[in-house]
Amino acid sequence: FSSRRRHTRSDRDWSSDVCSSDLPEDEVAESIEASTFGSIYHGVMENIYQRMQGKLVTGDLLEKIQKDDTLLTNLIEAMFAKHYFQTSRIRPLTGQNYLTGEIIRKYVKQTLITDRKHTPFIYLHSEFPIDTTHTFDGTRQIRLKGSIDRIDEKDGITRIIDYKTGKGETTFKTMYDLFDPQKRDRPKAIMQVFMYAMIYSQINHPKSLCPGIYHLRDLFKIQFDWSIIHEIKTEKKRIEQTIYDFSPYIQEFTDTFNKCIQEIFNPEIPFKQTENTQICEYCDFATICKR
Repeated sequence: FSSRRRHTRSDRDWSSDVCSSDLPEDEVAESIEASTFGSIYHGVMENIYQRMQGKLVTGDLLEKIQKDDTLLTNLIEAMFAKHYFQTSRIRPLTGQNYLTGEIIRKYVKQTLITDRKHTPFIYLHSEFPIDTTHTFDGTRQIRLKGSIDRIDEKDGITRIIDYKTGKGETTFKTMYDLFDPQKRDRPKAIMQVFMYAMIYSQINHPKSLCPGIYHLRDLFKIQFDWSIIHEIKTEKKRIEQTIYDFSPYIQEFTDTFNKCIQEIFNPEIPFKQTENTQICEYCDFATICKR
């Protein structure tokens, strides 16, 4: 179950089908790259919450921001300038960019509506940087870098949230499934947020840590739930266990994560092409290997 055999799509992927079933009133063609769309959304959310860092966030405050279209327009245009036009000059959006901006506005507003159900909470960090050394195989070490989209705290529970603009699962059966390259719909988003939870727990030692995922295309569902579910199969029935505390899972995840790293660095196991050609469609190297 090695990364040696995987080519995966961007974690912040987005395509034209974002605008189909989830947003029936809008049928907008893709006008910007998938990663750029995600970066703009992430940037808007970061700017909204950055000013509330370390403070108590209330439902009334989020509702006020949600209804402030002038503020949202300014943030969306600023993030377009930074991530798409790559300039310091902020300009009004036109054409397809305007339509894309309106889709982002809907996602941002719906995120705030979802967050209001979680209030009151203390907002801790946006895009929290990770740069740490991870030990595996006894003494060998690797460097892990990344950023956690958001971290907040409610009733003594620290919540780590990863925003995902593409599809994804929030349910898993075994820890091995998170790393299995042969699994067609491998829940890689869960693996990523679990990795963040593992690292954050080592750095900050929170009393209780709860990982979660905001799949934006699911935000508009009445029963939307950001929680991660562990599906346990017994002889008689299946049990769905919501993970509110990551501590009972951290050791098993760390062990499975380390096995994957060991395989990657094992000189006896050669790198080879993935056997799951379906994901080759999104691979940056598809034009080289001709899959």
